[in-house]
Amino acid sequence: MNKFIKFAPCAFIACSALLVSCSDNDDDDPASSVAVTPSTENVFTNGNVPTSVNGAAITLNDKGQVTKIDDGYEVITFEYGTFTRAESYPYDVKMTVNYEGDHDKAVLYLQLNEKGFVSHALEEYISSYDTDIETYDFKYDADGHMIYAYSSDDEETYNLTYTNGVLDKVVETESDGDTRETTFHYTNAEVTTPYENKGNIMFFDQWNIDLDRVGEAYYAGLLGKPSKNLPVGYNSKGKEGDSEYSSEYIFHWEFNGAGLPTVYKEGEEGYGYYETYTFSWK
Repeated sequence: MNKFIKFAPCAFIACSALLVSCSDNDDDDPASSVAVTPSTENVFTNGNVPTSVNGAAITLNDKGQVTKIDDGYEVITFEYGTFTRAESYPYDVKMTVNYEGDHDKAVLYLQLNEKGFVSHALEEYISSYDTDIETYDFKYDADGHMIYAYSSDDEETYNLTYTNGVLDKVVETESDGDTRETTFHYTNAEVTTPYENKGNIMFFDQWNIDLDRVGEAYYAGLLGKPSKNLPVGYNSKGKEGDSEYSSEYIFHWEFNGAGLPTVYKEGEEGYGYYETYTFSWK
């Protein structure tokens, strides 16, 4: 399992067409309209960018752009400019994922909106057998928070709701009718005042927004603004096939003297913490 986010590096990737809403639009070429230079400064506005997340070292260039994320097994490189494939429209960022000792790799082409955030992504997973394609589409509110994500893998749609800059709810819908609704809370018996998100952390995968490899582009400042506060847990309920389920997760945060998170733990209520992530800062 990858230390940086939770996914299997050889997961099968399905092919899908670009979606602008929830319907197919194969003939619509997304137009690049970048007005803001892609940079960590678009998200990490206080100048604090983690130097590592759970042991994955983050390297920046002199423009404040992430050029590499390396956890010792998975190495991600970012290139900025104009990149094309067979399609007629250009991409603004090329993200390449290589695995130590493995010939497989993933290449992601990212198209940015006028705020420098990913609006469309195309991923090629290249193995010794074949090449699989997966696509993603994103929408953001006026403040730059991601409010919609679509993944062609299982045709998953995510709708995110914010109140005053705080992430309230995520609703996931799959094409087969399976659904999941996640509601976040920011106080509990021990935490009576919400934690300010001074480190601008946003854990998509851990908070039930499954973006696979493209989710790692967040630390390059490419997936919108974070929640203003850090959650201390969530309640989740949903339907899978004919079965319904519910669960509650709890989070524990530790901070340094500047109020930046150094440790994040999560676990299901009643079972204790079973996942721990660490952060390093300058």
